[in-house]
Amino acid sequence: MKNIKYFQYKNTKAFEEFLSSYDYKLEDVKGFKLIDQKQYRGNVLKSYFICLKDGEELYFKAVDFASFNEYHQARLGFKGEKLLR
Repeated sequence: MKNIKYFQYKNTKAFEEFLSSYDYKLEDVKGFKLIDQKQYRGNVLKSYFICLKDGEELYFKAVDFASFNEYHQARLGFKGEKLLR
């Protein structure tokens, strides 16, 4: 398990919303583990276990798009369906 200070998504809005949906804060997080990484046409889907101080583990997914255009096309439903499924 890696320390949460090295987690690249820890200061993003998506991660904060993810934690708040489970009634946790960043201070409650102990560490993280990368469990899966898939790549499709330059876009990368990463899956993590987020380990909390109370012993719970949460499952977090993040997508890194190859370009800003790829992000907009996936958001609009033109591309990226296979990666996001």
